[in-house]
Amino acid sequence: MGGTTQGRRQSGPPVSPRGIDLRLDQEEGVPEIGAGQVRIPEIGPGEVGQPEIGPAQVGGKQVRAPQDGAAEIEGAQVHPDEVRPSPIERRTRGRGSGERSAASKANEYSKSVQKTDYQAMGAEPPIAQFVTTYMLGDDLFDDSFSIDSPAGEFLGECGVGISETIGVGDPKRVTAFEVWIFDKNDIQTVTKVLMSPHAFNDPALRAKLESKGELIELTPGKEVVLETATLQLSATVADSQFGEGPLPPQSFYDRMTLELAIWTKA
Repeated sequence: MGGTTQGRRQSGPPVSPRGIDLRLDQEEGVPEIGAGQVRIPEIGPGEVGQPEIGPAQVGGKQVRAPQDGAAEIEGAQVHPDEVRPSPIERRTRGRGSGERSAASKANEYSKSVQKTDYQAMGAEPPIAQFVTTYMLGDDLFDDSFSIDSPAGEFLGECGVGISETIGVGDPKRVTAFEVWIFDKNDIQTVTKVLMSPHAFNDPALRAKLESKGELIELTPGKEVVLETATLQLSATVADSQFGEGPLPPQSFYDRMTLELAIWTKA
């Protein structure tokens, strides 16, 4: 905004649609507004004003927001990924500090699980290895992980989430999970559905879930392999425990842990 207003009517001072006198003080003028400063105009009764805001300031440096969604600070870029909350942060956000959520407990449990030492077994070590755990009460369970080459090149993503629940009420009783892998060099995401023994033997549930991917019965120690054009993922059931309640036996999980290991294909 400039410091003066041009194009005034000769017949009288300019007024707003509500009859407010908009004349500027010619002697005092209007100060120039610098980057990051906010000028709040005087607002008449019943009117709503909106401050004009210049480029934001971060640490005294000007920040712009290009169309690609990355904030730019004097040549350096801060991408959304750098401030995006992790799955565990998203699932625990908004909870009281004294409450240990199911997601927090699951995260701690995953850290205690010893990953498979493929090199000690005489096998080629994976380029990426993750452990993820679901616990009853984590209704938003949906973990995803970036797959990068040893040189740091992005190759794809993989993850595990809830596929189907059973019964009614809270917390949700999960009877099936889906594990998936995305390859940047492939045209589709490969998904397989891991089902409880009850769900796996229920024709109605099988018919409902078969469109998502191959149906597999989830049993302790079970290894499931997913392949894309350039990646291979091995998902191993490291631990599982059924929930108890007024539902069919072995129909939902109190806890389930998967180890994900990824290799590049020759």
